[in-house]
Order: sequence, then structure tokens, then C-alpha cells
Amino acid sequence: MPQTPGNNRIKNSIAVAFLLLVLFGVTVALSSQLQSPNRDFVEYWSSAKLLAQHANPYDLQAVQRLEHTAGSRFNGILVMPNPPSSLFVFAPLGYLPFGLAAAVWQMILLLAAVGSIWLLQPWVPGRVPIVAFFLASVVDCFLAGQCTIVVLFGICLFIRLRASQPWVAGLALTLTVLKPHLLSLFWPILLLEILRTRQFQVAAGAIAGVALASVSALAWDPHIWADYRNSLHGQNLFLRAPLPNLPNGLRLLIWPHSVWLQFIPLALGVPLALWFWWRNRDRWEWHREGALVIAGAVLVSPYSFHIDQVLFLPAILYCYPRTNKAMQGIFWVLNGLAIFLILRYPMLTSLASIWTGPAWMAWCSFIYWRRRRGREAKPAPAGELAVSRA
Repeated sequence: MPQTPGNNRIKNSIAVAFLLLVLFGVTVALSSQLQSPNRDFVEYWSSAKLLAQHANPYDLQAVQRLEHTAGSRFNGILVMPNPPSSLFVFAPLGYLPFGLAAAVWQMILLLAAVGSIWLLQPWVPGRVPIVAFFLASVVDCFLAGQCTIVVLFGICLFIRLRASQPWVAGLALTLTVLKPHLLSLFWPILLLEILRTRQFQVAAGAIAGVALASVSALAWDPHIWADYRNSLHGQNLFLRAPLPNLPNGLRLLIWPHSVWLQFIPLALGVPLALWFWWRNRDRWEWHREGALVIAGAVLVSPYSFHIDQVLFLPAILYCYPRTNKAMQGIFWVLNGLAIFLILRYPMLTSLASIWTGPAWMAWCSFIYWRRRRGREAKPAPAGELAVSRA
């Protein structure tokens, strides 16, 4: 197939953006190497180390000893809250020394970020916006060594492969077991879409992947699920530290000691998501309507941090190229402010970033609804329709 100038521009843009991101990743890796023991990565490595020894990866005392051995000066114990079904992602790190494991993990995050953007590229008309590579929450994930980028990669694999390889798309959702609570609005909509389109291969792939991941954890520790349950009982995830998200902000404003208030946005979000799906079910696209549901799920999640907003990326990548320069400029300003705040207040529990989730949701929703009204008022050109439904 002959290469068109448009295709060459896209490839050149992706290549340049990739090189910039590699340089950025190397810079972050070098600048944060001394801080690795004090980042979230240390909890992944400690649990993986215990897992390699067929010990309890959720043992608070054992985890604390390993974190101190790695040089952690964190005030308290970082214990991995991820379920045993996610341990297959972290387990290989336990066979590496801490420094090498930190470098490998940083590279995994880098590849997952670039891969996620590449998977969404077919629905991005023109050039991939450079801001996608420097989204504030992506930067925050690199600085914290956080695993939400891996969840994003699983979601993007699902979006890309759902139509052509539904079984593999379902299998890709296994990566979301790292943080399944972030997708509370996604799961019921996924079930309804499977029933509507009769793509039961998606469900089969997801069930097979999660079952295999859950059972494989037992090979390392036969009591791992009981250990995980006991670990959760020993921690109060909602009250042990402030959470920079919309549900926690609601609780702090109304009644700080009432955890149930953090579940109000989720309780309201579920029927709203179901209504949104019902209204758009005949033209549902996972890179468009589904991306908004995924973003909304992160927004109303009772337990989430700024880093988890990397899951806004599919919605942002859909909306950014389809709006005007003014709205793009607003996004650049807000993103720049968010990056400044995470560098100024690097703790994940800092409330300085509590506004970002509502800001991204409002920005994406405004563009989506304005574009939808435009489509309803005037049929899209054939080329535009081909791009949006590719």
C-alpha cells in the first residue's frame, strides 16, 4: 500500500513523541533512583520478594523488614493492597535485586504508556497530541512507580481488539485486576454490551484470564487469599490517609469520620452510567462512549489517587483532536498546573490535586456533548465517520 503524506506525518509524530518519552523516562528514572525506596514501587518489590520465598506477601512485619533493607524511610509501612490475582504482574520482580527491579519496573511503565497510546492511535485523527505523553497523571505514575499504567494498557488492549479478537480482548482485561475497584461503572456496562452484541468470547476470555491469575497465586502461597483478607482487616484504607478524590472531598466537607459518604458519588454514578448506556446503546463505541464511562468510574471511585487518572487517557485522546484551539489551550494550562502541583506536593495523599478529576471530566464531557449535538444536527462526512468508527 502506498504511503500517503498523512500516514508519514502520523508515523513521524509517533516516532518523535516516542523519543521524547524515552528521554523523559530516562530522566525520571535517573532523578528518582535515590527515592525509589520511598515510592510505591517498594511495596511491590517487597511483596514479590516474599512471594518468591513462598512466604506471605501481605505480612506487615516481613514487608516492613524488606522495605527497611531496601532503604525506605517512609513514615509507616507500605503494604500492597492489590489482590492476589494481580501478583502475576509483580512476581518476577522478587527474583531481582532492588535496584535492577526498580529499573525494570520503570521500563515496564514506560512501555505500557507508549503502548496504550499506540493502541488508541487508530481513533486519533491526524497527529497524536504530544500532551498525551505528558499527561500529569502519567508523570505522577512514573514518579511514584505506580501500576495504574498497566491497568490502562489492559483497557486499551480491550478497546483495540474487542471487534477483531474478542477472546484476546477479554483476556487483556486480566490486567485490570490490579485495581478492579477503579472500573466500578465499567463492569455493568461491559456485561450489558456483551449481552447486547452477543460477544460471549469477551466474557470467556476475561473469566479464563482472571481464573488463571487467581489460581496461579496459590502456587506461591496456598493460604494467600486468607492472608489477603486478614491484611485488609488490619488496614483502614479510607481513614489511614486523606484521599485526593471527589468522594473523599465530599466526606471531608460534610462529615469527616463518616466513610459511607464516600460511596454516594458511586451510588449516583451507577444509574447515571446505565442511563448513558441505554441512551447510546445503538451507537456505542468503546473508544468514545466507553472511554467516558471509564473516566467517570475513576472520578466516583471511593478509593483512588491522582495517579489513577491515567485512565482518563482514552477519553482525552478522543476529545483533544476533536475540539478547537481554545479548549486545547485550556487543557494545556490545567495540565501544566497539575504537573506543577504534583512536583511541588509529591505525596500521593496531597489534596492539592483533588480538583483534577472533576476538571478532566468536565472538559471531556463538554467536548463530547457538543460534538454529539453537531453530529445529530448535521451528518458527519464519510471520511470522518470512517475514522470515528474504525
